[in-house]
Amino acid sequence: MGDYPVDHHHARYHGWAELPELHFYPIPSYGLPMGTLLPENTEDLIVAEKSISVSNLINGTTRLQPVVMQIGQAAGIIAGLAIRNNTPVSEVPVREVQQTLLDAKGYLLPYLDVPVTDPAFQALQKAGVTGILRGRGMNVGWENQTWIDADSALISKELLPGLTDFFPTFSGLIEEEIITVDKALRIIYELKGTEGGSSVESFIDLQSNAWEMTGLDHFDPERPVTRKEFAVLLDTYVDPFGSVNINIYGERANHGKQ
Repeated sequence: MGDYPVDHHHARYHGWAELPELHFYPIPSYGLPMGTLLPENTEDLIVAEKSISVSNLINGTTRLQPVVMQIGQAAGIIAGLAIRNNTPVSEVPVREVQQTLLDAKGYLLPYLDVPVTDPAFQALQKAGVTGILRGRGMNVGWENQTWIDADSALISKELLPGLTDFFPTFSGLIEEEIITVDKALRIIYELKGTEGGSSVESFIDLQSNAWEMTGLDHFDPERPVTRKEFAVLLDTYVDPFGSVNINIYGERANHGKQ
């Protein structure tokens, strides 16, 4: 992932003054798809550093050392998993690569308000990279920033687009503007049934136990649930990473694009 702006210097080219201004042009923070490291028509070749498949414009940000170092880490993980699983690199599961990066204290998305030391780091990274919870991007000077607003109350209009996109069979019945702890647990309960996960006995009746099993505190069914708390509940009971496999084209089995 990266957050450096597009940075092109055209002065060496004839007619450069007529070209668009692309010096520190603001862009959103981003994550690179795994497919940018894999040539389309060459099997078992992993490309790294500045040679990945991006346009000349995007190369103005992906060329930065922090980005290419992470590309090298991802390339090594892909190669190691391909060898361990005895599979072509193009068939290495994307989620397995991402999970290995997270286990190595790597980032998938550059949230500034959730450091790797946060106990909810992995849960929020997974909720973000699946699109279930979406971050907030902003530009500060030449810097590009992304925030997940982890401690903010979860708002239904912010949750529903990503939730229904990832779980198409979810009923979408969220009448409240601000989602409470009680409502969050009920959403999780429905998602478990939707995706066929193993049930937790009397999940609704034993909300306090279900809450505490995640390591969360301050159980109060009537208070607003935070985005961080919902991500932890989602990761613990639904496990969107483990339940939905993604290939290098962004497709999941029998569900099309994700």
